Amino acid sequence: MLLEITKPDLILEENKILSTIIIFGGASITEESNTKKRIENIEELIKKNHKSILLKRNLNRLENLLQMSHYYQSAREFSKLASISNQNKNCNSNVIVTGGGLELWKLLIGVHLKQIVNL
Repeated sequence: MLLEITKPDLILEENKILSTIIIFGGASITEESNTKKRIENIEELIKKNHKSILLKRNLNRLENLLQMSHYYQSAREFSKLASISNQNKNCNSNVIVTGGGLELWKLLIGVHLKQIVNL
């Protein structure tokens, strides 16, 4: 139990991280082009099975996610602004910390951050 409490501090200390920014968010929100492609795919499936309630429900969900896709780009810009200028070999400040899903990892790696720590 004690290790569960102290492990994050140990990792931060090992990596000389002075401060972190923790990001929570929706792992379902993806880049606009990705969501549009998923919508196109589901629309093709609906053409073949126009009575499917499940497919129509999924299309509705994806259309809602498309409306939120601008948050993906905003998170990318925020991560870059908040982190990249505060990194060097001796000190890491404002390091992005996330337990987020695959899409968030792709986002953070895409902005070329020098340090990403997953606790």
